[in-house]
Amino acid sequence: MRKVVPLIVAGGALLASGGTLGAIEASATNVDLIVDGAPRTVRTYQGTVGGLLRAHEIEVAGRDVVSPSMGAKLTADQDVTVSFARPVKLTLDGNSSEKWTTALTVGDFVDELGVRPESKVSEPHETKIGREGLALEVNSAKRITVVSGDDPAQESVTTASTVGEALEEQGIKLSDQDKVTPERDASIEEGMTVEVEYHKEKRTKKDVSIPNETVRKKTDSLPEGTEEVEVEGKDGTAVEEWVEKFVNGKSVGKERVKRTVVEEPEDRVVLVGTGEKKPATSGDDSDDESSKDTESADSGSSNDAGSKSQDSGADSGLSGTGQVETCEASNYWQGQITATGEQFDPDAMTAAHKTLPFNTKVKVTNQANGKSVVVRINDRGPYVGGRCIDLSRGSFSKIASPNAGVAQVKVEVLK
Repeated sequence: MRKVVPLIVAGGALLASGGTLGAIEASATNVDLIVDGAPRTVRTYQGTVGGLLRAHEIEVAGRDVVSPSMGAKLTADQDVTVSFARPVKLTLDGNSSEKWTTALTVGDFVDELGVRPESKVSEPHETKIGREGLALEVNSAKRITVVSGDDPAQESVTTASTVGEALEEQGIKLSDQDKVTPERDASIEEGMTVEVEYHKEKRTKKDVSIPNETVRKKTDSLPEGTEEVEVEGKDGTAVEEWVEKFVNGKSVGKERVKRTVVEEPEDRVVLVGTGEKKPATSGDDSDDESSKDTESADSGSSNDAGSKSQDSGADSGLSGTGQVETCEASNYWQGQITATGEQFDPDAMTAAHKTLPFNTKVKVTNQANGKSVVVRINDRGPYVGGRCIDLSRGSFSKIASPNAGVAQVKVEVLK
């Protein structure tokens, strides 16, 4: 007859009656189980990490971290770590996203992000992150370089979101005219260089004269080759407004932005004779010769007097090479026919003189600044007291501003 060996079920295991409880106990293992940082020692009969977790009803998902792995065999006094993943609704530098982390505190999570310790965080670093997660805003600290005007470059770390906020953090005050590169609303980036240019404007007003124009009218009431001033004319006045621009405290230029006429100029009107010349009489010739003899005698009586006559200005009557006179020069630009019959060109290097032969070349020097210009005589005038030469607008601009109207000059006959 076959012998039946009784079986005993104990602790979920089927044991032969010949076994002992000591053998069962010998198969148990002590393991340190650490779940989300909380340790405890458990005694288990399971052979793998996965079996251990199932025995203790610990469920893990794909994002959770288990160490060693679920299939690893258990050994005595082994540490088994379980870290559950938590969702974090993160806004980093204005950009929102969802992150999963096994970090247990905000500080540990910020360390995982790899941002600078100076970064600005919406929750304290010691705040715990539960299994349900949390929402968090982080403004990461970034190193930037600021060049303010002509000052040396300064490096700093900022948690500002925009360039404008970073400059405000540093106490840099800006006006609407100041220029910032990159723009003030640009996002801050690691290693960025920010340049600031300080712009300023200064407004001034000044009174200026408006030169009168010379109008020539032909008339047969005067003999050909003669001229007569009908209306003396008068310069006008205006008020100009100028803006001077400064960058970083240094002037970079001026610009006229407004001109208001206070008094309009009055034209100078010159009558140009086109009538028949009067025939010379013998008596007139005699008078001319007598006059010449008298002038010769006067000239011989005083060399000093002759020298003063040459330098006296508009009434000296220059006629020869090397002669010099000083006087006031004016300028004109109106389109007309010159006394030589040419079409007047305001940009040509020409001038009007009362006595010098046509096509004579003279050197005109501004006594205030030393600037000179060589011009050709092709017209007659001027007929205003104290003035000896009337320059075209183009030639006058070589020695003075046309807006000045007149200039004190020295006139030297070249040929």
